Amino acid sequence: MINGITSKVAFQCTDVRGQAINSSGLVYNCLGQVVGKVEPQLNGYGYFDVHPKEGRLYHILTNYKGKDYQFNLPLPIE
Repeated sequence: MINGITSKVAFQCTDVRGQAINSSGLVYNCLGQVVGKVEPQLNGYGYFDVHPKEGRLYHILTNYKGKDYQFNLPLPIE
């Protein structure tokens, strides 16, 4: 991800055994604002767009089988 440029981020959702799962979630910035949506399309794979801003961190919140998970995204580069 590059600050100020819309980036397409690919992902795969898997369980602890590496099996594909369909678990949607939301992308948040460090201010708690929703900036994107994560929805696997096929076999747990998908992508989302994010437009990172300088000085902000991003993470994904998702829920699978009643348990919440948070995944931090890489730091955007300048």
